[in-house]
Amino acid sequence: MVHANRDGDTVQVWLQDEDGCAATAVTGEDAYEYGVRNLWQEVERAHEEYVALGSPEARNFGLTVTARGQQVWLHHPERIIEPSPVREPAM
Repeated sequence: MVHANRDGDTVQVWLQDEDGCAATAVTGEDAYEYGVRNLWQEVERAHEEYVALGSPEARNFGLTVTARGQQVWLHHPERIIEPSPVREPAM
């Protein structure tokens, strides 16, 4: 994900995954998505989840890494944030 400030409060965001799917959005305009993966919808869903958690500051998140894997947590290591299920694109 890359973003850039354009004019004043206008921001443009570009997203791309390793399979070539992409999305771009500009403040106050529609988002455009390319490929089979709905990247912008994923960003919107992540933002909704972030707001539902009370919009915590970055310092409230942590990451535990072990030989078995990694876990993202909020406020303390026992409060693990599970990944959302991936939604299949509508046909």
